[in-house]
Formats: sequence, C-alpha cells, structure tokens
Amino acid sequence: MTGLLLIILLLTYTACTFWLLGKVRPIWGKGLLLAAAILLPTADEIYYHDKLESYCKNEAGFKVYRTITRREGLIDQSASAHPYDYLARHPVGFVEWVEKRGNENYYWHAEKLSDRSYGKRPIASYTAEYEFTRTERDKKPFIEIEMAIVNRKDGVLAGRFVTLNYYGGWVYQYLLGNLADSGPTLKKKCEGEGSTMDHFRLVNEVFSQ
Repeated sequence: MTGLLLIILLLTYTACTFWLLGKVRPIWGKGLLLAAAILLPTADEIYYHDKLESYCKNEAGFKVYRTITRREGLIDQSASAHPYDYLARHPVGFVEWVEKRGNENYYWHAEKLSDRSYGKRPIASYTAEYEFTRTERDKKPFIEIEMAIVNRKDGVLAGRFVTLNYYGGWVYQYLLGNLADSGPTLKKKCEGEGSTMDHFRLVNEVFSQ
C-alpha cells in the first residue's frame, strides 16, 4: 500500500510539472520551472549532506585533552550492572554509580584491591573527581551524540567523542516517513555512533595505563 502511494505521489508530481511546463511559453521560464521542480525536493538534501560532511571532517571523532592516572576514579552509570567486569576492562582505580529506589538515591563504590581482587561498598556521596556523560541533542534533521569525561569540580573536559546522525531532508524525513508510517529513520552518519565500543575506547584513551 505504501509503495502504491509513493508511485501515485511521484506520478502526480511529474504530471503537474509537465502540465505547468506546457503552460509556460518562454524557454527561460520553462528552464526556471524545471529547475525549481528538481530542486524543491532535493535542495535541502544537498545542503544537509555538505553540512554533515563538514561536521564529520572537522568536529566528529575522539579528542583527548588530558590523560588521567589510573589511580583516579570515574562516575559511570553503565558500571552498575557488572562493576567488576567494568574494572577489569578499563584502567580506572575505582568506579561509582547511583541506584535509584523510589525517591531515594543509593551510591556505590567498586574498586581494584591490592591483591588484584575487587571490592564493593556503599558510600554517602560521590568521591570520584571525573564523570562520564552521554548526551543526545536534537538538531533536526540531525541528532548529535556526545560522550564526555569531565571534571566535576571545574567542568573541564578530559576527553570527548562526538558524532552526528542525519535523518534526511523534508521529503525523506516527513513525507516518506509519514507515508511509510515509520517516522524518520537514520539515513547517514559520521563514523561511530555512540556505541558501547565508542564508550570503551573513550574511557581507555583518557585513563592512562
């Protein structure tokens, strides 16, 4: 059904274009009309593709501004499920996170011990100086994903990973997405997507061995 609607829409748009071309007499008028018919559904695609390529080239990717000794700890909510596995994979001295139970916050601290084992205990509040954050910013038709390791005291970045996802111009994102009843879908992106592997790499590059 969706495919039939798209075919009808395309045929209607083409028929209207040719009908208008028949009404316009001057050759230059026909040229302008034809150019407008081509650019109307595609002009923003050209602009956004250029903008995405510029972003991917100049801003996206990993950046390390300072390295941190492994004696330091990190606040990272992703460690809550398997803190010992987290410590085994990352060169951090300890990791902290919060568990929410109703209206209460329970803070936890897991660390590497001198005998190469691990320990876990509750704490009153965070003690780690650095925190891992993940932020998604809706910049239609883009979504920017940023992962960062930031100093909680002064807000200075130790490292960051950033990428941009593109969901298409107005025809692709709104018209075709609505006809397919699927909404906007990812069309193109910079390298990396804010995945677990990007998370892993960022922490391991910022914290020195």
